[in-house]
Amino acid sequence: MRSIVPDQFVHRGTVVIEGWWLHHQHLSPTELERRAFGLAAQGARLFRMEQDFIALLPRPEVNDTRHGPGSPLVRIGDGYSAVPLSSEELGRLHVGPRTLVVGRSGRAELLRLDDLSPVDPKEWLEPGPLVFEDLQPLGDPPVVALAPVSVTEVRQVLGLAPGGPAGERRRLLAALKTDLEVGPPPNTLTFWEKLRTYWQALFPARGAQPAGPGGAMAKHEARLTFKQRLRQALTSLALRSRLFRLFGRRQAQYLADMLSAFERGDLDAALKTALPLADLKRRAPGPRSLALGVPQPRGRLGIELDRRGGGGSSMVLADELYAELELQYRRAFERLDREGRHEEAAFVLTELLQQHEEAVDYLERHGRLLLSAELAEARELPPGLVIRQWALAGDWERALGAAVKSGAFADGILRLERAHPELAKELRERWALILADAGELPLAIDVLWPLPDRRHLAKEWVNVVLEAGGPPAARMLLRAFELDVIDFGNLRDRAVALLEEVGAPGFESRMAFTHALLSMRPNSEIATLARPALRSLYRDQDRAPERARKEKQRLERLIDDPVLRADLPPLPAPKPRLAGAEPRTLRFSSHHRGAMPILDVARLSDGRMMLALGEAGSSVYDRHGRLKQRYDEPAHHLVPSDRGARVITLAPRDAVFRLARMDLVRQRVTPWGNLALTSFAHNFDGWRWFVGRPGKTVALDVMKSGFETLWSVDVEPRLITRTGEENNLNLMGRERGDLAYFHYGPPGLQLRSRQLLSADELGPETVRLVFLEAGGRCRISHRQQRGEDERGDATTFIGEWVVHLDTRRFDLPLPPSARVIGLTGDLDHVVVVTAEPFDTVVRLYSVEGQALWSLHLEGEVRLTARFFDHYLVIGDDHGRVVLLDTTSLEVVSSFLAQV
Repeated sequence: MRSIVPDQFVHRGTVVIEGWWLHHQHLSPTELERRAFGLAAQGARLFRMEQDFIALLPRPEVNDTRHGPGSPLVRIGDGYSAVPLSSEELGRLHVGPRTLVVGRSGRAELLRLDDLSPVDPKEWLEPGPLVFEDLQPLGDPPVVALAPVSVTEVRQVLGLAPGGPAGERRRLLAALKTDLEVGPPPNTLTFWEKLRTYWQALFPARGAQPAGPGGAMAKHEARLTFKQRLRQALTSLALRSRLFRLFGRRQAQYLADMLSAFERGDLDAALKTALPLADLKRRAPGPRSLALGVPQPRGRLGIELDRRGGGGSSMVLADELYAELELQYRRAFERLDREGRHEEAAFVLTELLQQHEEAVDYLERHGRLLLSAELAEARELPPGLVIRQWALAGDWERALGAAVKSGAFADGILRLERAHPELAKELRERWALILADAGELPLAIDVLWPLPDRRHLAKEWVNVVLEAGGPPAARMLLRAFELDVIDFGNLRDRAVALLEEVGAPGFESRMAFTHALLSMRPNSEIATLARPALRSLYRDQDRAPERARKEKQRLERLIDDPVLRADLPPLPAPKPRLAGAEPRTLRFSSHHRGAMPILDVARLSDGRMMLALGEAGSSVYDRHGRLKQRYDEPAHHLVPSDRGARVITLAPRDAVFRLARMDLVRQRVTPWGNLALTSFAHNFDGWRWFVGRPGKTVALDVMKSGFETLWSVDVEPRLITRTGEENNLNLMGRERGDLAYFHYGPPGLQLRSRQLLSADELGPETVRLVFLEAGGRCRISHRQQRGEDERGDATTFIGEWVVHLDTRRFDLPLPPSARVIGLTGDLDHVVVVTAEPFDTVVRLYSVEGQALWSLHLEGEVRLTARFFDHYLVIGDDHGRVVLLDTTSLEVVSSFLAQV
């Protein structure tokens, strides 16, 4: 299964839709099947993808991506994609016939439609065979004498005068009586049985499992806090006593008074006693925490910005009464709106109806911009909306603070562009300046480029990028020409020199330049550059065959030469890797060594590599293995940004780490300070770095001089990984003695899944090796066993991977004498490091268990292995560096650390 990190993740606007992807994470099982059945009734073909459905329409339709049953699928060749992909990304994924591209956990994954199970919705309608049983009557039913219901007593309890409206009042009183005055079931327990029941509710036995399905998730949810268990025990006590009837009468009286105030039109009195709909629940089966009293009336009708939500107690109402209250609240809002009492109307929307986004929009339309921004931030609405509201309020410091905290600059710009284009331009310019200050110059140039009148700000940035070299410089050559930084003759010479390079080291730069060239408008100068780009494409066709096939046609159109088109030979079909082929092997003797040990290694986005040399500092090498820069700041660990422009270095100092921030573009180092860390993510998005602290996980603001927190959660992780512009965060830690896995995702880093992995669930062996993938998958190595095969003894390495709540097993063959000492991987590969009698061996496997490549290092060696996109980088304590392209299995670079 191939995957990449795409530049964009969702289709936007109006597109030609060929199908829909229905997500189980966003829909209930009933709604999921209802939508799937509706599409099948229109002639769509259904396929099952794990817990989701893929629906392929009988004919394409033009539709807005915002209005549909799921995520849209568009046609790419003979396949489909739920992710907007560039030609470069299509080439890297090798999209072919009958394939499907979906976006999960911050990556675009390639699947085969033939691997999905077709679904016939007609089977859902099959009632199955009917079985008739012979029934024996039990005799005449007993006669039950029903006690008469006194309506007069109910009216007295509610304080209502007799002779009220006959229809509506009777229905309301019946709902109140049914919901709040039903007494508890007969209690036949003795005093000691009651006491034991309450004690068990407060202090459940350790290891007791909740009844019913649910596995580890149900086990976790059953672990309530002492305060929650105490409230449940008190509720149970009230239900088994006569106190329940008293509480019900008081609550019925409270609700009756509130509804009477609404009927009289006394909105002030009614709204001061009104209850939020979140505190009023419809009747539903199962235990719930009931309110044991009545609330205090409000002193004023104002929005509480510092309100904290919390799963407190609630009154339980019948559906009819719940709907009646909702209708009364909506009518109150409409009346306040007509009277011009806008802030009070917004109070009804956000405090009572819980319609927070509607309240923000209402306040904005009536000029309450500051209050709308404060409300959006207090209610934790989508980050792009918060940024938009602060920009409208004119508070750019708060707007930029929210954008840096969430990384939702692009969402904020899109929300402003529709009605406030000038503010959108100002936010875009401020974002570009922030990126430039952070050292992310290529991205800063891209962000600023849609503003022609502000492009002159990018001239200095382009010069710095061109001097740094690599793929970003290749992509910026055409931008430099448009800004008059270089003339066309200089552009042509540099482009030809770049495109005539041969081999893997310059492949990414050639691909970046060609991609930028294809985005230009055709003219004679562009046609001149397209010719060497086409020749380069033919030389590199084996590295990206699908990309070469598509970009060849686009380059031909740029050149617009019929003679050349007629003379061009066709591109050959890609050579598939044969199943069962022997893995490629690279060997290093103990005499092949560099000048100093390497403790960590990182591949930067421009193709350079950075080596951590411990107290000796760090070094940066180009793709040919030539030393380019050296830094004296001690570095035992490297944490690069996603675009490789900046790096955080860590050096242990007793119980803390010494931290520093490096700007590799401007070649400057800034000490950050000392901080106690239990774990840390090995990459960051440019301004947020996730680290483990005692008792919690926090996101540090890398742009600040001190250690300022942008986000935190009370989980102390052993391992942290993150990926994606919007950050998909994965944590592995201990929770009440068990190994726990947490996945947080957008918007706003909300908890998306959680799983407890107890020793019983992992098997009898002790968990020894654990790693987390950035794409949201964790793998746990827990067993290694020996067995017999046709060639004799063999060792099988047995592990598990867990994708959210889906657990699978993988087996990897190893030599009988191998002892596993390291484990890592990405979405497509597993790397196992073994100690053997004479060598230390690094083995690369596919997730299906096929051996792909191995590196044999003579003797006992300590090494580090890390994945960067589709590259595997290895560095060891003998000063050796190996860069492997996991797509072509070609060693792109291999060199020794220099003094």
